[in-house]
Amino acid sequence: MFLFPQKALVRGVSLQIEPQKDKISIPMISIHLLSDFEILSDFLQRIFLLGWTKKSQFEEIWMSLFGVLCSTPIGNELQGEDVQQIVDQLSASTLAVEALTGMLTMSLLYPTPGDTVNSRFMIKTRQTRDSYLFLNSLNGRKAAISRTQVENSFNPAQIFSANLEKLAADGQKYALGQTSVFYLWSITGELEPTNKKPSGMPKSVSDYLIQASTDLDTVSSLKSLFENFFHWFENGYKTLPLPLLAASIKSIAILSDMFDDIQLYVRVYGYLKEVFVSFHLQNHPAQGLLNYCLLKFAAIVDLERLDSDPNEARKIVDSMIADAQEEEDTFVLDCTLHGLLYLLQSVIVDEFQQQLKGVGEKVLGKLEKIHSNYDLIHEDELETMEHHKLLWTLIFRVFEQFGRGDSEFDQRFLKLTKTVLMDPRVPTWQKNIVSNGIQGLVCHSASFTEAFRDCAVELFDTYQLRPNHLSMALSVYFTCVYRSIQDNRRFSQQEMDQFRQEFQKILNLFSYYTLKSEIQRFLPPIAEFFLIFFTRNELFDTIFALISMDEKSETIGDYDRCLYHLLHYALQRSAKEKPKETLDFVRFFLLEKVQNVKSRRISRHLKALIMVSVAFSKEARLL
Repeated sequence: MFLFPQKALVRGVSLQIEPQKDKISIPMISIHLLSDFEILSDFLQRIFLLGWTKKSQFEEIWMSLFGVLCSTPIGNELQGEDVQQIVDQLSASTLAVEALTGMLTMSLLYPTPGDTVNSRFMIKTRQTRDSYLFLNSLNGRKAAISRTQVENSFNPAQIFSANLEKLAADGQKYALGQTSVFYLWSITGELEPTNKKPSGMPKSVSDYLIQASTDLDTVSSLKSLFENFFHWFENGYKTLPLPLLAASIKSIAILSDMFDDIQLYVRVYGYLKEVFVSFHLQNHPAQGLLNYCLLKFAAIVDLERLDSDPNEARKIVDSMIADAQEEEDTFVLDCTLHGLLYLLQSVIVDEFQQQLKGVGEKVLGKLEKIHSNYDLIHEDELETMEHHKLLWTLIFRVFEQFGRGDSEFDQRFLKLTKTVLMDPRVPTWQKNIVSNGIQGLVCHSASFTEAFRDCAVELFDTYQLRPNHLSMALSVYFTCVYRSIQDNRRFSQQEMDQFRQEFQKILNLFSYYTLKSEIQRFLPPIAEFFLIFFTRNELFDTIFALISMDEKSETIGDYDRCLYHLLHYALQRSAKEKPKETLDFVRFFLLEKVQNVKSRRISRHLKALIMVSVAFSKEARLL
């Protein structure tokens, strides 16, 4: 009932309610009424808002919308006498393409397809092999846990792998760049060494998500929609009105994430190539979507298989990369950059190294110009934010792929990232992207850990200007430290002395925070870090030296409270890893040290804290 368009009721259409034994049935609105643009718009809004709950409902909606599409005039039919009727039908068909695309993407909602309220669209990340090797090591897992605690996150397994441009995505919208090349290779079987003959589209690619909840199979729907597109292209894409052609290419850009046969990419590429080489969409926003599709297909399918003339395919890719350096239309540029992100994940990326570096140079110059204009603390408009996120994503990916730290471009990039991380004027959303990008680079390679670690340490001196940026500085710092440890090298005495200086700076952070909740999440990773670089004697000597021993004080100050918590976490962690040694340390060193505290009140507090911290140790009975 809620799906029935109000526009139709206003125009006098009666709602036929059919009471049955176990339910009340309301027939779907007729295809004839959906040919009206306003009624179809109302229907489309309701579908996208409410979704669908079962297979029969999906099929009813699909057939109604597809009926509109089947009435699309093409070829000689566009020369009819009733011009207004043709225009109305083309407008309805354009909207129907958008609706059918949305219906198919809603089948990818997780955990329940079609549920727009409680389900979300998943994002496939672009994690590299080098990052994967570090993150699956012991130190990589420690880095992930530390960052999870510092940033109050709940998913350590994914915290380093998020796509930068999708950091704030809530999963309610399916957009460009939702998948990765590796994921698309996996669903098309390109990663499996089999001799099986391709079988068209044998099953829905969303089966893995929906088998537990529904028997829905989207393959026939996807196939019928694309056969319709092929029919239009074969009858002459130049005769298609631009809005309908643009809607079709947008649908291909989104729904190509559901292709599970590599040959379908090849077939669609052939049609899109004709549109590209004819410059039919030049100066039209849909050119960006066309660029996106062609770059994405070139990244997924080997050029030798994608085009009968691989050299021509290379020229097409090369021309799109060149155009990206001069493109002024933001939408076209964003779509092209999304396509380049796919290309940067592909096996042919080295063939276009110089061209991609050229794009990187252009993007870097644009980001430098943007940052030079930050003369006030401000937040950007949403559209600008999304564009800037994409620029940062691309530049980090280009540097990760080709950067070595020795070229002028590399030095400019490193300088900009460190400057943005340090600058208190930079909006939080942008600093979050940069800090995530830096940590992604550090996970990928240990070459830049020292430079970024020093940058994070400098932030410890200026965090009062933007306190909410402190968690980013700590995250970068801990990630750099654990990446250095993973490098399997011994730290010199000079480096250990530097760590001790940084230790003092981190302890000084406690003096700023007055609320326990603000600092509480920082303490476990700080304690874990200190136990790596300092002996128990060094660590607890330092903490005891900082705790106020004023006998006249009736309450525990905020700074001392933080130190008590740090002492607790450090003892707890030490007792868990080395219970016998920790208990001996407590008995023969720590408790004796507490006995020498003149203030009985503070002495009692410390004894109680120490006993509680080691109480769950297997060796606690020795006390």
